[in-house]
Parts: sequence; C-alpha cells; structure tokens
Amino acid sequence: MDCAVCGRSVPEQNWAIHVARCQRETTKCPDCDAPVPKSLLSEHLENHKQPKCEKCGEAVSLSENDHNATCPMELRQCGFCRLWRPRVHLAEHELYCGARTDQCMQCGQFVMLRVAAEHAQVCTGSAAVALAGAAFPPMATVTFPSASAAAEAPAAAAA
Repeated sequence: MDCAVCGRSVPEQNWAIHVARCQRETTKCPDCDAPVPKSLLSEHLENHKQPKCEKCGEAVSLSENDHNATCPMELRQCGFCRLWRPRVHLAEHELYCGARTDQCMQCGQFVMLRVAAEHAQVCTGSAAVALAGAAFPPMATVTFPSASAAAEAPAAAAA
C-alpha cells in the first residue's frame, strides 16, 4: 500500500503505525508537492525563494553574478555562420558548420571554413600551390563569393 503523505510503499502489517507517524511528522510542500518533515518545512520553502536562471531554470545564488559565464543555455554566436546557439549545443554546431566548404576567390580551391584563415596565409592565387600540401586558411582573411556575387561574375565576364 502507498502512503498518501510520503508516497512510500508500506507493508500492510505496518500500515496503521506508518500512517499515524507520517501524518504527525511529515507534510507535503505546497509549492512542489514533495514530502517534507514538518520540522524542515520552513527551510525547504526558503529554497523555493532562491532566484532561478531564466534560461536554464537552475537555482542561482544572489552572490553568483557570473552564472551567465557557465549557463548551458546562454546564447553564443557561431564563429562560422554567425547564428546564435545555446552554449551546450555550440561545439557540436561549430564542428558541423566549420566542415562546410566555400570556394577561395584567389585560387578557386574549395576550403573548409574552419581552416579558411590558414589557407589565406598560404594562398598565392594558384590552385597548384594550394594542392601541393600547403596548410589551409581562416574565414576572416579570405573573401568568399556570395551567391549573388557568383551569379553576377559570369554576367560581368560576358560583357
């Protein structure tokens, strides 16, 4: 049989004694419905007053000003696509996102975004040199054509 106060399963032979004691010593929290010893109810209720992080729901102490530095749901910007992702998912996203490729405007080689900076440092504008085993580049120093620029380039060459 399950006790209505504490939720424990109680053998039938102990039922009457358990219920009498449990009702005398235990109560349910009005906020979370958890069974709490009556002597600890005020302390338990104080825990419910502790502020919680709006993003992850974790209890945050008033003296902890740097919760945002560790909050798993704090938004961080991807270094490749500039989209915002929760910190807990950012590493996985950047692993995928950095593996995408784009074409170098100087040598024409397709380069993974995560190595675009290294490629830019060694790129001489010749695909033969880039394919000879040189390291590849960061996105900040290499200019990759946008979809609209790529469509305009053949039109400009034809003119």
